[in-house]
Amino acid sequence: MSRSRFTTTDDISSLSDAQLREFMEKHRRSDGVFELDVANDWNKLSEGDRNRLAERLQCISAASRSLDLDNLDALLRGVCIKDNSVSGDRPQESKRRTESPDETDQEIYQREEIEAYNNLVHDGGRALYRIDLIDSVSKDPDVYRDMLAPFWRQPRYDKPSELDHSDARAVFRRQWHRWQNFRKWQLDNRKIEDDDDGFLAFVEKAKRDCQEVGDLKGVAEIEADPTILKQRGEPWYYIQRHRNWQRRYQRELGCETISDYEKAVKARLARHGFNLPFHLIEDPKQQDKLTEWIEYLGFEYWWLDRYTVSMERLKPKHDEAWDELKKLRMVRDDETPEFIRTDASGTRCQREEDHAQKTLQDAESEAKMVYQKTQKDPNRLNISEQLRVEMLRKARKRLLAARESLEFTERRSDSLIDFVRSTFGYANAKEDVANQANLVNWVMEEVHAIEAEQKSLTLQSSSQKKRKASVEDVCSGQLDPKRQKCSSRKHSWQPSKDKIGTGDGRVLRRRNRPSTDINRQFNQHQSRNIHDTYPSQTKLVRPAVEQVPFDKAEPESL
Repeated sequence: MSRSRFTTTDDISSLSDAQLREFMEKHRRSDGVFELDVANDWNKLSEGDRNRLAERLQCISAASRSLDLDNLDALLRGVCIKDNSVSGDRPQESKRRTESPDETDQEIYQREEIEAYNNLVHDGGRALYRIDLIDSVSKDPDVYRDMLAPFWRQPRYDKPSELDHSDARAVFRRQWHRWQNFRKWQLDNRKIEDDDDGFLAFVEKAKRDCQEVGDLKGVAEIEADPTILKQRGEPWYYIQRHRNWQRRYQRELGCETISDYEKAVKARLARHGFNLPFHLIEDPKQQDKLTEWIEYLGFEYWWLDRYTVSMERLKPKHDEAWDELKKLRMVRDDETPEFIRTDASGTRCQREEDHAQKTLQDAESEAKMVYQKTQKDPNRLNISEQLRVEMLRKARKRLLAARESLEFTERRSDSLIDFVRSTFGYANAKEDVANQANLVNWVMEEVHAIEAEQKSLTLQSSSQKKRKASVEDVCSGQLDPKRQKCSSRKHSWQPSKDKIGTGDGRVLRRRNRPSTDINRQFNQHQSRNIHDTYPSQTKLVRPAVEQVPFDKAEPESL
């Protein structure tokens, strides 16, 4: 397939609709999917410009359903799609962008975050921050990065386990996605089957998306045969791949009963120093808030353990590659594996190459000048032969040194790039561990807060019962004939506090039992969008679960 002569986003954006349609038709693959080979400069466009360009392409493609809109959307989000073998099997963004062209980036961000917040809270989650801060956060999320840290992470496009396409700053969307995965975790570990896989709702949403961009032909095709949305390359395919991965791998392995699962969760939490007592219930909807969040803590610890094992598995290969670079003297004394992955390192390499290239050009110019002066100039014989030879020798030496310097600089740059590319897995796993540690720390704090809330409610309820008991006993004392007889000797019936204390001592002692004190043990050494509802629970899952140890690489597909 011929490559595009358009290499920048400006080239693509400047095309008229007719030119853009012709351009897309010229770059249709044999399987009917369009491939756009452009420079990786989509990040130069604002999110609003990317969205508007995506909508424009969607409208132009209304006459052809072959355009992989989700693949295009992934490209517009900065994903490089140049390898056919990768682009054909990469999970895609399930949510098609349908916002109004008049919306600003801030308005889009705020609207989508509020929607995710409402979904989360409605389903029993606890939001990372108060929703009344959304105006401030949406203006510049980077300012609030410390507050957003538990759910601030780069998306994972290429892992069936993650299916996370949200921007790093989309913390409520990521939190809602994470909470949905936890709900599925609860069902899978109890061997409860999803009552509704959500396909019908997905079909309706796909039709609405087509209608909003004027793709009436797409609506008709979906209505005629909804199963076209299940084809490979369509969002639903990746949704189901993700769900199948969850059923097979995202669970406490070797558990046949709720009791087995509870023991596994307690064992995992205990390994991290958490020993708060709890009891899981067969129906997770019937659990109290504290138990639910302890189970959620176990879920996030499961992910922390998974990321940690992946990091440890990939570390030897990473360290070996780094040692080889040092052995070949390809790294400077002040450079670290982390620095090599930064923009500053790339800038340094480019500056070194530019300098080496300039030095070579100067050396070549000087060599030509010396050659002309010693070999071609009519007055060359005025220079002694010995001096001419020495001048040529120095010029040649300087030229060879400049060439060697440039070659080494280019070789060093290529070696560093190869190192970065070959160790992406370890770098991602290391980042995952750091991010997950932040998340686990936040969940731990929420468990602590929920425990304190429940204890406060228990004490408040106990206090109310005491007051009610006192009033009831006083009233019962008014009806007691002995008390009435005793009180008739006085001017008026006013039982003293001492008499209430004496007469009602048995009742008050019985009601004044201290509430159970839950023993908190928190680990103080730890460092810190697929919309669906909570599935109903009806059928038991029959297929056996494949037990795959943590130390194995994640399967690329299911």
